[in-house]
Amino acid sequence: MQDSLQIIMTSLEAMDTWKILVIGVLFLWAVKIVLGIFATGFTYFALPWRRFIKGGSSGLTVDLPGSPAERMPVSVRILGGAITLLFVGVAILLCAALPLASPWVAVGIILAALGAGLLVFYGLVQREEKRAAKENR
Repeated sequence: MQDSLQIIMTSLEAMDTWKILVIGVLFLWAVKIVLGIFATGFTYFALPWRRFIKGGSSGLTVDLPGSPAERMPVSVRILGGAITLLFVGVAILLCAALPLASPWVAVGIILAALGAGLLVFYGLVQREEKRAAKENR
């Protein structure tokens, strides 16, 4: 165990800061995918039990996701991921092009771009939901 930890530490010392930053972003993206798969699997296995939970003698009700039409379409979720990754990619290119004082400035720029991408996606979804609500009246 100690040898593998030393190998990892020496590998990290030899890497450039940008490589470590990219590996960190990819790791966070992989964690997001794993959590999404877990949540999807949990929902898939929990849905057949919905009638049992709601119809129990204790009167306990659990709100589980409704029909697929009530949820956000897959194309919109993909658009959100694409906008977010686009903003992060532009931030990484910007950080690579500018001489920065420290790697923490680069991390801050990337996190700010991530937040900006999510805000742009939120704005697009809100505008679409308002438009759909006006059409349904």
